[in-house]
Amino acid sequence: GVQTCALPIWGAEAEALEVLKAHPNDESTIHWSLCLLTRAWSCEGIAGSHAATLGELAGDFNHSPSFLSHLAVAQYHAGQKQEAMENVDRALALAPGYALAAAYRAAWIAAPPGRSMLI
Repeated sequence: GVQTCALPIWGAEAEALEVLKAHPNDESTIHWSLCLLTRAWSCEGIAGSHAATLGELAGDFNHSPSFLSHLAVAQYHAGQKQEAMENVDRALALAPGYALAAAYRAAWIAAPPGRSMLI
């Protein structure tokens, strides 16, 4: 079937990456950029893992719980389960009081849909 998106997606991947790279120390912007990037990849129907794309940026964002969480998801889908869990642990350790920590924890217990990543 044809996937439709309410989001005007053309160029969103490049824009998200540009904004992400321009604001490596702003957690809100990092989170926003990664959400847009994930949505762009989904709407464009880009198959496969994005672990390599995110992995190239990891050195600049190893302090960001949002980045580490998104990287972990990409790694998990690429079959890199051990690396994924290590990045989840790093993300949670970096932000024990961070507002999204509970959401990260819950997402990793429940995701992928219908199955636990912890098994």
